Amino acid sequence: SAKDGEEGLFLGKEHQYDLAIVDIGLPKLNGIELIKQWRDQHIDFPVLILTARGNWQDKVSGLDSGADDYLVKPFDTRELHARIDNLINNRKRLQSTLQNSNYAVAPELDLTPVDQQFLGDMQTILADHYSNQDFGTTALSAKLLISERQLRRKIKGLTGLSPNMLIRNYRLDIAKELIENKTGGVNDIAYQIGFSSPSYFSKCYKEKYGVSPSEVI
Repeated sequence: SAKDGEEGLFLGKEHQYDLAIVDIGLPKLNGIELIKQWRDQHIDFPVLILTARGNWQDKVSGLDSGADDYLVKPFDTRELHARIDNLINNRKRLQSTLQNSNYAVAPELDLTPVDQQFLGDMQTILADHYSNQDFGTTALSAKLLISERQLRRKIKGLTGLSPNMLIRNYRLDIAKELIENKTGGVNDIAYQIGFSSPSYFSKCYKEKYGVSPSEVI
């Protein structure tokens, strides 16, 4: 829907898309530079390049820019639909895997080096600060040296969650382990993982795991 690369850059900043289809030969800002700028600004939805440029140099440049797939014109519409479905489903699987692993980077995940570095840094920061009741989106973005808006976009793209929900789930996963190991009472564990209210902790815990912490201890 963008008439040129500059408008595409703007729209990518303003909207969290499920997927973007980009041509290389865009006016004002070509597709390669557009994708690079998206990635540099932590705009992280899947990108499919759809172009008439079929030589291997263009394909390598496109994939190196941060695109997830590359399709050459002319194309069969069924193939385009299949590639779109694959990219969206792959992203959903990535988000589910990261949520279930408490956002740990695993070798089998198809992540770019930039995303691996981001998740690794985020894991380290969360591990160091989750017990701090005042630690939230603002503090996490400051530690990662990016804006809160960039943080929201990046985390939403990789995990499907807001930063606040991600931090809360990280704390709850630690609480689950502490509870199952019977390391303390509900109130003690709530404060230990950074909740200021044990009753709110119990509510969040039950929403996530289907049982209240007092039923487990």
